[in-house]
Amino acid sequence: MVPARNGVATSSSPVQGLSKGDEDIAAPKPFPRVAVSRCAHRPRFMAGIASALLALPILADPATAPGSPAWHLAQALIPRHPWLGDIPPIGRSLPFLEGIVAEDSLPDSLRASALAHLPAPILRQRLPNLIRGITHSTPPLQHASVWALGLAGGMDAAHALESLVGAPSRPAPLRADALVARAMASTHDLRFAHAFTNAPEPELRHAAQLVLGQNRDAEVRPRPTTTAAWIEATTTGGDTDRGRRLFLSPQIGCAKCHAFEGRGSLAGPNLGPLPVPSTRAHLVESILEPSRRITDGFQAYALTTRDEITLTGTHLERHPDGSASFRAASGQRITVPAADIVSIAPLDSSLMPEGLVEILTPDDLRDLLRYLTEVQP
Repeated sequence: MVPARNGVATSSSPVQGLSKGDEDIAAPKPFPRVAVSRCAHRPRFMAGIASALLALPILADPATAPGSPAWHLAQALIPRHPWLGDIPPIGRSLPFLEGIVAEDSLPDSLRASALAHLPAPILRQRLPNLIRGITHSTPPLQHASVWALGLAGGMDAAHALESLVGAPSRPAPLRADALVARAMASTHDLRFAHAFTNAPEPELRHAAQLVLGQNRDAEVRPRPTTTAAWIEATTTGGDTDRGRRLFLSPQIGCAKCHAFEGRGSLAGPNLGPLPVPSTRAHLVESILEPSRRITDGFQAYALTTRDEITLTGTHLERHPDGSASFRAASGQRITVPAADIVSIAPLDSSLMPEGLVEILTPDDLRDLLRYLTEVQP
């Protein structure tokens, strides 16, 4: 590897290249490859590389500021990879994440975790790399690339994912992930999923039914009617892979407000790592009765503008010039000028919608709970 300016060089990693048949897509912007060969055994060297990255202009971007998903990489990765603890927190920002993804000498689980923490704008710039990654990489990176394509969005990503779903030679769990990620990338024309609602592979069948909003109960049985009954019905069991698909699927919508494993929005509380106590019973109560106990710092507000538009969000801030900013349900920070504000009032209810019980089956909830409580984010 030949180092480039600022200690970054391009990589020949499989996640990098442009696959055949992708010539209509713009040439990829390679993931920068940090010079970290054998870095897992050289934490001081890694700390030096991370310190050098402090000079990169991209670190001034708000997306890498303390409190951002990239900055919180330590929360997700250091328990699994203690040698990262010697790296200054700011060094875990976007350039460093991209360097981890590109460095094929690192553990695949680490590279996949780093890929999960990259934001959608970065992923869109490297769409051909991700398309190649779902074919020419190891299973952990294939699954991570599938979800990254779903987050990146757009028809190019949707077409690549749809092709993967229809490839019978590929593993069924990967195809099931791709089916849900296809719905994430574009909700336009999901009719292709009908072909898999009766697939012999249970993973594909469940994913297709999820995307199309069809019944996913393994058995016909009475549904719980109270929170206590739901808690009793979901005490044990579940499947983590199905839980991940439920969490990320646009149809259920968890990731629209919450983040887990680096994916999702910061409009609601980050679910990884979950605070203590976060038993299954506590999570069921939070899902079915979201306004019963609102997490500190997530008080919701309604802001009415001069145009009689009502905006809602959390993390309200009033500024010296009279303007106000808050985090909308999309996770974006919105600022409203003082001249446009008519009123701001706290809400008694959570922004999390009521009625999720109507679209979740007991099997769904068991899967979701197992994913949130047993997967290390």
